Amino acid sequence: MNKHEFMEYVQFLGKAFDFTPPTDKNLLAAWYKPFENINLIIAKKMAELYLYNEPGKFQLAKLLKYKNQAMRGLTDKEEKPDCTICGGCGWARIEVYDINYPRPIEVCRRCTCSAGERLNNKYKQLSREDIEDNFLDWDKVFRPKIPFLKEEVN
Repeated sequence: MNKHEFMEYVQFLGKAFDFTPPTDKNLLAAWYKPFENINLIIAKKMAELYLYNEPGKFQLAKLLKYKNQAMRGLTDKEEKPDCTICGGCGWARIEVYDINYPRPIEVCRRCTCSAGERLNNKYKQLSREDIEDNFLDWDKVFRPKIPFLKEEVN
């Protein structure tokens, strides 16, 4: 949070908790130090938690106790896409055949949903052919519609 955002936040706290914010520069600098690396959204969530849980006069030390709880609440509520292929994790499993292996092998590919797009680009992405040429079984693995038969060499 920059100093301008912090001054707006202090005004917000003054209105929310019905107190006059400090005007002394040294005191404001001391108040700013704990909020230096806190996002404004998290700081407002801290104030919300403080209002909900703490009765009585406003105390800065009590407000700072809610930092971890405010951060935890935001990370727990991350939205996962409702994807039928990967279930929101970003990885799709597919069975492929390789000449070097006698049996099919199962590999993971990045899904085409938003969760898969956030993953590292060095991994292959699920292609249209992977989806069209295979069927999704009960275990959410794309398996070939027609099994690959290896020709035996005599």
